[in-house]
Amino acid sequence: MKLEILDDSISFCISIFSVLCTSLNWKIIEVGQFLFCYFILDLIVFKKRTDIIIHHLIAILTYYKIYLLNLSKIDFTNFCKIMILLEVSSIFLCIKNIIKNYNIICSNLTKNIINSLFVTTFIYFRIYNYYYCLLYKNQLFDTIINNYSVGYFDKCFFYCSFYGFYLLNLYWTTLIFKKIYKMLIK
Repeated sequence: MKLEILDDSISFCISIFSVLCTSLNWKIIEVGQFLFCYFILDLIVFKKRTDIIIHHLIAILTYYKIYLLNLSKIDFTNFCKIMILLEVSSIFLCIKNIIKNYNIICSNLTKNIINSLFVTTFIYFRIYNYYYCLLYKNQLFDTIINNYSVGYFDKCFFYCSFYGFYLLNLYWTTLIFKKIYKMLIK
């Protein structure tokens, strides 16, 4: 239990810091590198569910592979921005978990607001924005394919990682809606 609280507290601080830096357009590449290191440490230190392990591995491998391509500063910054903004929903998930794990007393209204903010930001950033920027506009993938020397294996890797990440977020969306449905039929 104490380890879960520590994990949520660290995740909360890192998510706030990352999103704030991205919002201010400050040190985005460095924040991306910081998140890369955090995901590695998080896998080593804290017990994770299989889906979280898959999430972290996809993030680590994709970041590393893109780092090896030696993208221009603008292209690398654009990649980091998209990936860092996925962390917005983590802020509200961490708050929700901290309230639960610390047994913090708060009104149902407060809990509902936090849950609503989590669901809203999750759907906006992890489903809509990610899909729009990376999959629909193919913004990053086209940039990588057209401007950098990548082989067939790299193309397959990026397709699999971008779509794999999206599928994982869709899976989590179904879990979220399943919980909402169960709450509504009570």
